[in-house]
Amino acid sequence: MVRIVIQTLFVGAVLMNCAANSIAQEGFRLSPVGSEQNDQSINHVGDGYVDITRCFTKLIADVSIPAQESGPLVSIDVREGEAVEAGRQLAAIDDRLAQLRLETAQTKRDAASQKANNDVDIRAAQNALETASSEQKTDYGLARKGSLPMQEYERTALRAKQAALQLEQAMRDKDAALKEVQIEEYNVRAAGDSIRRHAIVSPIGGIVM
Repeated sequence: MVRIVIQTLFVGAVLMNCAANSIAQEGFRLSPVGSEQNDQSINHVGDGYVDITRCFTKLIADVSIPAQESGPLVSIDVREGEAVEAGRQLAAIDDRLAQLRLETAQTKRDAASQKANNDVDIRAAQNALETASSEQKTDYGLARKGSLPMQEYERTALRAKQAALQLEQAMRDKDAALKEVQIEEYNVRAAGDSIRRHAIVSPIGGIVM
């Protein structure tokens, strides 16, 4: 289990008024513990950082950040003592298997989508039903006139019922295919979330310990 500790510190310093103003311009917030001080306690070191030589620190938070997924560590992107902001990636776990799962889920989703958008079976069943219904209507008229045996008409009626059932089944298959697309879409999202969990990200700003 990979675990990185982030500490957030409160920094206070004994500063002259001019020094406190200088620090404020650098983006730090300080709590002076005295109003007068003869020794300069702040040195500018460049890149927006200052060196405070007379100060106290108080631990605000000590946050242990574990990896959310198991696997070998492939990178550590911070150093001990480095200041980080919230959302900074600290390390990464090998996500090759998760990437493969994402590709597999995407392939299955695309195949399910293609199947759901294919209406050939429905159109074929509709045409078969129209033909069978027309034949049934014609044979019914002939049977009433005695020009066609009743058994022949019954066979025509049976074909019409079968055609209606085939259309119903084709529509049910399409509904099932649409649901399959939704399921595969959920799998794609889950695989993407798994990949993101392979990155260890700091939830707060602080110092790497």
